[in-house]
Amino acid sequence: MNKNYNDLGNFISLQRRKRGISQKDLSKGIISIATLSRIESGERTVDKLIVDTLLQRIGVSADYFEIIITNIEFILLHQREQIRIAYNEKKYNRALDLIEKYEENKGLHLLYFQYAEEIKARIAIKMGEDLKSVCQHLRQIIQMTVPDFPNIEWKRCCLSSSEIEIITLFGEIQWKVGRKKEASKIWEHLIDYIHRCDIEIQEQIKFLPHIRYCMSMQMEEEQKLELAIEECKRGIQMLLQERSLRYLIQLLMRMEQLFEKLEKNQGLTYSQNIERMQTRAKIEMFLQIHKMNGLQWDIIYPMQTFQSCYLLSEILQRRRNAMRVIQENICEDELSVQALSNIECGKSVPRKNKNLEKLLKKIYLPPTRYMAYLQGVSMETLDLERKIRKALNSYDYVKIRQLLNQLKITIDQRYSRNQQFLLYINVIVCLEEKNSMQILEKLNQALSCTMPKVKIENWVFTQYESMIINTIAIVYRKLGKCNEAIELLQKLSISNQESKINSMVLHSDSELTIRNLIKLFEEKGEYQKAIHLYKEVIKRKLVRGEIDLSLNLYYHNLFVSI
Repeated sequence: MNKNYNDLGNFISLQRRKRGISQKDLSKGIISIATLSRIESGERTVDKLIVDTLLQRIGVSADYFEIIITNIEFILLHQREQIRIAYNEKKYNRALDLIEKYEENKGLHLLYFQYAEEIKARIAIKMGEDLKSVCQHLRQIIQMTVPDFPNIEWKRCCLSSSEIEIITLFGEIQWKVGRKKEASKIWEHLIDYIHRCDIEIQEQIKFLPHIRYCMSMQMEEEQKLELAIEECKRGIQMLLQERSLRYLIQLLMRMEQLFEKLEKNQGLTYSQNIERMQTRAKIEMFLQIHKMNGLQWDIIYPMQTFQSCYLLSEILQRRRNAMRVIQENICEDELSVQALSNIECGKSVPRKNKNLEKLLKKIYLPPTRYMAYLQGVSMETLDLERKIRKALNSYDYVKIRQLLNQLKITIDQRYSRNQQFLLYINVIVCLEEKNSMQILEKLNQALSCTMPKVKIENWVFTQYESMIINTIAIVYRKLGKCNEAIELLQKLSISNQESKINSMVLHSDSELTIRNLIKLFEEKGEYQKAIHLYKEVIKRKLVRGEIDLSLNLYYHNLFVSI
């Protein structure tokens, strides 16, 4: 195969052409056509925020990749998180101070400033400022990246999740200031846009529930109360199915208001009364979950995901140190020891892609900042891998076997990541059938594909490496070696805790490690340790807009039992 189809540029190009989107329409308002062309050809690397916006405009999420970000990107991410936290805690003056400091950063892409302006507009709404002025401000914010707004050519435009959410908010404020026709038209255009574009569910949950909320206001205005309730229900069902909190409580409260109005107008049927009681129970439950974790319920959530991200300076330095390789032995050609030292300190990034590629290869990583889970494969194969990952989360081994049989036909086994993936998934589907010692041998073989013999707590793990370590711990548990399993997972936790990004956003593989530790502590009767970990994972999921009711139930039952 002479073309690496999972390279970021090729990925964007293939997804764009698959959906019939031109380079002009995709790049409009954020980058030039020439820059997009260079990204697609692999000649140009840009910040994750720009990449995420391009992918969202195509309608796909970034979870095909594990991504290495620069120190500057991390600092800006940290600043945005601090702004969001201050806003969510209703500390609006502090949020404005943080925004002022954030905006002092020079030479940033306008997408960074669009985020700051959006938060300013939301603060203005919360502080009761004139809504007509807010409306004008929101229009200007949208025009930063969608210059034709509101006169968009809807059949050709490409919008990111963030842009759709800001447009939805603009429509909501338009409605509140009495411009209801204009607001209704915007929401209808957005619904039509979503139906027409092939937008993945991971992106839809970021904005569609809010649109459903707004559409219910329009239907209520038209005295179509039952249709307004159905609109809310559709949003709620989508969120519960995807275990997402975005606009969930708002939709539930809106639904309760509509039931109250319907009861006054014409009375409720028996089934509507049951639904209303269930709605009240859900409101109470979700409010209580937030209160128990010291969180406000009416908060905003990030539009970007950093759950599979690594910091360039951190991953280079920690992996090199774990391998006990000195800087002199990793430098060659045009890269000096001083240059490497600056990269590892976060002061700079490699000036040339080829230098970065060489460095990444030497620490057992693919030679790119955007690392697809499989290398050198087609889009169809990448989609199969993604479906297998989803099936792994739901323990659907029958489906995994079916998908694996399809994937084996097309996967290129020359790549170490692909070899590791096949070895690992083959073990997973036979976990209950084979001898535990044979399984351990296969798992260690899979791990060695991308990881040298180093101390676990010193290494920076990719997602599949972490999953393999967790599976080894599960096999230890089956063999009755609970202490060994706990020790292994605690070492993995130490590695995760050393990550600056993981300290802000709980990596999905870190969550898996915590869950497995909880089970082991429960089995050993160390309930206080289990409760402490339960609280950590529940709160961190809530903060990023995720809810796992089974996790909350287990925590409650364990707490009551002791």
